[in-house]
Amino acid sequence: MDLETIVGFISIQVASGFLKENGKEIYQKVKGVLTDDELISLNLLEAHPEKKELQDKVAGQLKAHLETNPAIAEELEALIAKLPGFESKQNVLSQTGDGNIAVQDVHGSKISIGR
Repeated sequence: MDLETIVGFISIQVASGFLKENGKEIYQKVKGVLTDDELISLNLLEAHPEKKELQDKVAGQLKAHLETNPAIAEELEALIAKLPGFESKQNVLSQTGDGNIAVQDVHGSKISIGR
């Protein structure tokens, strides 16, 4: 994984809040390499995740640190690889006729049926 991918992933996941819950070790390591001024940018990104310029700023700041310390980049890459995978499901249902009833496995979804 190259540095652009690592810092891009981290900045997006900081904005989404994912790393605070599922990647605490990554989050703490990132906070450990940033300066006090750079931590302000990180905190602003958490408060305003929709701001792309903050994502880019945090990614750039982190990239500068990882370029000078490739060992931390390797540690972050290994930690990213350990994150839980995302589950993807695709449900398809085709029915013809009137009065049919069907059930699908859609965990956590709200289903509204209009008659």
